[in-house]
Amino acid sequence: MSVKTTIYKQFDSLEVKESKFSVFNLPEHFHETYCIGLLSNGIKECTIENSETIVHSNSISILNPYQVHSDKNIDTSECNYKMIYVNKDVVDYFGNKLTGKKEILFTNDLLTDPTIVKKVETFFDENQNDSSLNQNLSNLIESLILNGNHIQLQENKNLDSKNALEDCIEKARLNFAEKIDIEKMAKECKLSKFQFIRYFKKKTGITPASYIL
Repeated sequence: MSVKTTIYKQFDSLEVKESKFSVFNLPEHFHETYCIGLLSNGIKECTIENSETIVHSNSISILNPYQVHSDKNIDTSECNYKMIYVNKDVVDYFGNKLTGKKEILFTNDLLTDPTIVKKVETFFDENQNDSSLNQNLSNLIESLILNGNHIQLQENKNLDSKNALEDCIEKARLNFAEKIDIEKMAKECKLSKFQFIRYFKKKTGITPASYIL
């Protein structure tokens, strides 16, 4: 397996990563950024919030911050996977600019539009400069948002859910030596797992996994 990573600090630490592998099996994890992935060769299985999706070549998948997922390849040929990690503030900026709203939540539907595939590919051109990178980033996020492949993430205003979240945080605080059962706590709060992680961090400043360290 080979991995090539480039980080652009001038663009809020935008990270571009290209991986080539024949055997790949990542357990459940999440990222604090939006993840825009292009599988340019091979077939892999991605499980997002317990929902399995088969990803074929030239397909783009989008993961939201804190969305729990796992990945493994199901093809014997070499897979080539390209990822762009974009900080939430950057997507919020473009979301507000284009829709007048922040807190963009993308669906997990696969995209196969050749135009958007080409826009992802531009990030892996080693000859691009700051100006072209800025334009490419603007063009890509604008295409994803205007494509309609997103929904508005509303803050959970259900008082019961908010109280349940506070109860879960207090329970974790009192039982700090015990492993936090994220899935169980999310159900108690009537939230998905990744929404629970997101709200937990917003409330405490750290993720549930880090809370007991």
